[in-house]
Amino acid sequence: MPSYSVLAASSDPKILDMAKAALADEVLAAVLCGDGEEALESVRGNKIQPPLRLIVLEACLPKSDGFEVVRKMSEDAELGKVPCLMLVDPKQSPSARKASVRLGADDYLQKPFETEELRAKIHSMTKHFRAHGAPHPVTGLPGHPELEQHVLARLAKSEAFELVCFDINHFRPFNDHYGSEKGDEVIRMVVTLIRGVLKGAGIPSDEEGALNHIDGDDFIIAAPLGRSGKIRAGLREKFQSDVQKFYSKEEIRKGFIFQKDRENKDQIFPLMQLSTAVLGVSKEKFSHYGQLVAEVNEALHQSKVGSRDA
Repeated sequence: MPSYSVLAASSDPKILDMAKAALADEVLAAVLCGDGEEALESVRGNKIQPPLRLIVLEACLPKSDGFEVVRKMSEDAELGKVPCLMLVDPKQSPSARKASVRLGADDYLQKPFETEELRAKIHSMTKHFRAHGAPHPVTGLPGHPELEQHVLARLAKSEAFELVCFDINHFRPFNDHYGSEKGDEVIRMVVTLIRGVLKGAGIPSDEEGALNHIDGDDFIIAAPLGRSGKIRAGLREKFQSDVQKFYSKEEIRKGFIFQKDRENKDQIFPLMQLSTAVLGVSKEKFSHYGQLVAEVNEALHQSKVGSRDA
C-alpha cells in the first residue's frame, strides 16, 4: 500500500497516463488533475491522503497555469515544503521558462519525454525528499536553488564558465538490486571522488555553488573555462576503478547484473558508468536560468542515448 501521494496535473491525457504508470511502478498513490484549478482544489486544506510527497505540473495548464499553481502552493506553509517538478515545453518563451524557476519549481523535465524518464525523476525527487533550498539528505550538498544563485551572480558580472554535468548510468537497477543503503554508499563515494578530482584540478569544492547535487544521481560542477576536460577524465578514471568494490567478482567478470522486472523475470543490466556533459555558460548564450536547465537536461540525455560523453 502506498505511503505517499504524488499530484500530477496536465491537460494531455497521454502525460497523465505516463504519470499514472510511473507512479504505480514507484508504489505511490496518484492524484491526477486535468487543469490548474483542479490541482489547487485537490490540495486545498492539505486533505490528500496518504501525504503528498511530490507535485508534477505541466507549465501550460488551462484555467490556472503551472506557474500560478506553484506560486499559490508555495504560499502554504506545508505545501511549500513539497518539491515540484515542472514539465517544460521547449517551444515556450524564455520568459515563461524563467517564471517556472522564479516561482519555486525544484526540477525540470523538458517535453517530449518517455515514461522511464518521468519515472526516474519521480524516483529521485521522492526518495531524496527535501524542502526547496534544503541540502541533500544523503550528501549535504546544495541543489538547484543554490546553483541558480551561483550562475546568476556570475552572469551578472559577465563571467564565462563551464558546467560539468554528470549522472550515473544504470544506478537505478543497482539500487533496486542491492537496496537503498548500498545506493546511498555509491552516491557518497561519488562525492568523495568529485572532491578529490576537483582538488587535483585546483578547484575548491567547498566554494558556494561549485559542487551541486541536483537529486538522485545527478551532479553539476561549476568550473573555470578550460578545466572541464581534466575534470571529466579524472571522474571517469576514478569512477570506473572505485565502483567495482560494490560488485561481486563474478559480476565484474561478466560486466552486468541480473535484476527482476515487474513480472519477476530476470533482466540484464550493465555495471554503473558515468555519463558526462559540458555546457559553456556566458551572458550572451543564456538569457535566463530555465533555458540553461533545459540545455543541461538535453546534453545529459544525449550523452546517455549515445553511451558516450557529450
